[in-house]
Amino acid sequence: MKQGQVQREDETGNVSIVQFDSYSFDLSELTSDKSQARRRATDRSIGFLLNPDPNDPDFVANPGAYRAELTRRLTDWTLPFIYALFTIVIVGDARSHRERRVPPMATAFALTLLLRLLSQFSTNRAEDDAAFVFVSYAIIVILLAVGLYLLLKPRRARTGVPLAERVNAAVTKVFRRSNSGSGGTS
Repeated sequence: MKQGQVQREDETGNVSIVQFDSYSFDLSELTSDKSQARRRATDRSIGFLLNPDPNDPDFVANPGAYRAELTRRLTDWTLPFIYALFTIVIVGDARSHRERRVPPMATAFALTLLLRLLSQFSTNRAEDDAAFVFVSYAIIVILLAVGLYLLLKPRRARTGVPLAERVNAAVTKVFRRSNSGSGGTS
């Protein structure tokens, strides 16, 4: 803080006013327990998360937070590689602008956002339910496998009818059959 004043009241009720040009503020004065700061799961090293002290008060109070933090640290570093893999697959799919309804970078961004939300959801749920630890790792492994498969599979030239046109033709065919079978006229 710069150029101000601090007013402090002691135990007897006396108020002292100190004017200053420059002042640094100790945030530890705001905590109720001044003996030692609590270290949470997010503040711990990976070594501690892999082998936590069973007598640590924070670990005893909230072991799920340590499980979730370990899962987050072991899975989150893979996400940029998976994002890049799917972005290469999406952007590398050569099509004309007339064939595309959505720009490829918008598709890649939306997919990246969805993957991040899935990962975040599963690691947050791992705090309450240990089964979501396996879900978190499964998401990473499955997405990596699908991305590698899509990247490495041989590509064929698209000569067929687009999916939307095939669906439209199938729906039209079903409606024609239902109208002719019900005896109605069109």
